Amino acid sequence: MSARRENNATTWFRVEAGSTGRLKIRDNFGGREPKWSRRGVKKAGRNFEVHLKKGQAIEARLPKPGAIPAPPANQALPVQVKSTGAKEP
Repeated sequence: MSARRENNATTWFRVEAGSTGRLKIRDNFGGREPKWSRRGVKKAGRNFEVHLKKGQAIEARLPKPGAIPAPPANQALPVQVKSTGAKEP
């Protein structure tokens, strides 16, 4: 998996199949429609699905959002780690 992000959103990604079978990619693109590098990609519920053979790859390009999108509703809160004052060996 390789990807590029702009304005805090994915604008390109590539996935290479590690085995033959159906690849599912969750649609979390905020209404932006991907342009796929191969035919046969179908929307099934909340996922895009395509059948790939081991070693085959698929790429998608998505339009860059005009503004930074809002964080997802299930975003994890930042964690603050407090120092104990102990020195590391």
